[in-house]
Amino acid sequence: MINMKIVLFIFVSLFSCYVSTQENKVYFKNGQVSEIGCYTNERRTRLWKGYYENGQIRFIGEYLRGQKIEVWKYYYRTAQLMRIETYGHENVVEEWKSYYRNGGLKEIGETVEKVDKDNYTNSGKWIGYYECGQIKFKGKHLNKKKTGEWKYYHSNGQLEKIETYGNEDVLGVWKTYYSNGQLKEIGKTGERINKDKPPPWKSNNTYTGKWRGYYDNGRLKFKGKYFDGEKNGTWKYYYYNGKLQRTEEHKNGYRDAFENYENEKLDGEWREYYKNWQVKYIGNYKGQLKIGEWKRYNENGVLISLKKYENDTLNGECREYFRSGKLKNMPIGNFTSRT
Repeated sequence: MINMKIVLFIFVSLFSCYVSTQENKVYFKNGQVSEIGCYTNERRTRLWKGYYENGQIRFIGEYLRGQKIEVWKYYYRTAQLMRIETYGHENVVEEWKSYYRNGGLKEIGETVEKVDKDNYTNSGKWIGYYECGQIKFKGKHLNKKKTGEWKYYHSNGQLEKIETYGNEDVLGVWKTYYSNGQLKEIGKTGERINKDKPPPWKSNNTYTGKWRGYYDNGRLKFKGKYFDGEKNGTWKYYYYNGKLQRTEEHKNGYRDAFENYENEKLDGEWREYYKNWQVKYIGNYKGQLKIGEWKRYNENGVLISLKKYENDTLNGECREYFRSGKLKNMPIGNFTSRT
């Protein structure tokens, strides 16, 4: 009698287990299996597999009480391994590896927390690679944000850019490099002051302070200052040989003046602007002297004055216009007085 009770208990236990754990299949419209796996008490469990419509394996991994565990593998439609996720506690990916279609390692990182079906947040060390196997970038995440020094590389292995992050994902020093290793740009970024102004990238970071750019021969290309992401004050630009090319005056993000230089002297087109970016003055210099036509416009872009110069002296037609654009009644002739 005792033996019969034991047998009955085992039978009931096995039957209950069979009933509570059921295989489930999901299908595409074409009848091909999309996913196959087991549920226990309405939660995924044991081995699960996913497939593409062509029958090729899409993923494979195990669940425990509805949470992914151990190693999960994902594949391209062409059967090549796409990424590997190694899970720890509370559905956190302790290690993430992604691969190119040629089988080369693309990225490797630590501690990836899954936010939803398609989105993850990163933490710990991260390294990215080019298809050729050369390092593309490396750095660290802390509390889901970049921290410390991040380095980016050209495909030939030369350093391309350095970003230095502080608290709350705010960038500090920014450096970029040419593929020959020569410094290209250096400057600083900081948190935006005007939160309503759209940033140059998707964060609260923006350009600030002194910025300099260089040619690949090491000579200065430009220098100036930013304020809250806008150019401010005097910006100077240089030729490849180091000679001054032009200067620009900026106020509150608007370019007030534009000057070209040759051999350290004003040479070529010169412009001055209104705050709405409309041209106010436009003319030309030659060896620091005004030459040719000089035009002045109002804030609506209507021509209001036209003068001709020769060696910085008025010479030729001089016209003035009403705001409507109609020519004023005034003498037209040759002028020789200096302005």
